[in-house]
Amino acid sequence: MTQSFTAQVRAWSEKAKRNAGLVIADAAQEVFKDMSQRQPGVKETGGTFEIGKVPVGDSGLLANSMLTTLNGAAVGSGPEAYVAGLAGFELGDTIIHAFTQEYAMRIEYGFQGTDSLGRSYDQQGRFMVREAINGAGGWQSRIDTSAAKFRD
Repeated sequence: MTQSFTAQVRAWSEKAKRNAGLVIADAAQEVFKDMSQRQPGVKETGGTFEIGKVPVGDSGLLANSMLTTLNGAAVGSGPEAYVAGLAGFELGDTIIHAFTQEYAMRIEYGFQGTDSLGRSYDQQGRFMVREAINGAGGWQSRIDTSAAKFRD
């Protein structure tokens, strides 16, 4: 039996609403996954590093300091905690996946100068967060890729 035009539009509209949440969650998952890419610390690499990767030194504190919140409530910690947050995500929710180590911003953006202990630094930024968001063609490209997955 063929649906009326009104019923078809209503069904399409409901599917589009459902899919919008899936598209956002899928694109966010790709960003969070990229944010969590690890690279051995400079001791193992001989001082070289890749922009966009999380340095993992002896302690692993930075890489393991990630915290995911959903609508302000912590849902998990660690590099893959975003999986739990995205499992409960609905369109309109706020999800945050962030590094919590006190020196995370210094690793992200770099640091030139003298710290509070009198040590001098000329440290380049790793840009783990910036590259995760802007990489792979940027957020819109991630949305387009995710939307194609849920088109049918």
